[in-house]
Amino acid sequence: RTGSAADFWNRYEEDFARCHTMGLNAFRLSIEWARVQPSASPKRSEPPEFDIAVLDGYADRLAACRRKGLEPVITLQHFTHPAWLGLDAWLDDRTPALFERFVSTTVKHINRRLLDSHGQPPLHWFVTLNEPNMLVINTYLNRHFPGGGQRGMGVAVTAYNRLLAAHVRAYN
Repeated sequence: RTGSAADFWNRYEEDFARCHTMGLNAFRLSIEWARVQPSASPKRSEPPEFDIAVLDGYADRLAACRRKGLEPVITLQHFTHPAWLGLDAWLDDRTPALFERFVSTTVKHINRRLLDSHGQPPLHWFVTLNEPNMLVINTYLNRHFPGGGQRGMGVAVTAYNRLLAAHVRAYN
């Protein structure tokens, strides 16, 4: 558990102001899949519903980012995934399609809210998957990241293939 970590969710205005003061013109942030599709159950047969209030909250934060003169750069998967996908989500054939649904729903909703509620253009810059090589190496080869019991080159290749498929589906 990371708890409130840097507490960006509540301190974003302060973060954006600091970046603006430093002369920055962009701000990279991740949209947390587990926050967007939360579940109290660690493993589910069906994915949970999308939390519209959270999607609206991300759009509001992105609009605030732009008001400070910062262009958002959005990472759609930054090492973590929802617990309901299980420990080895990237070894599951269903995960690329579930990720595509998350990306499609999230980006469409946020862009619509940016336009309708804030009079701002859609987002332009995305990173689909943050450093997939590091995710695979540190989960299935080095064991620095959490994962299930599987390990080795064959498992790593399977995870790479799922991540590549997820990237292509999200990009398209």
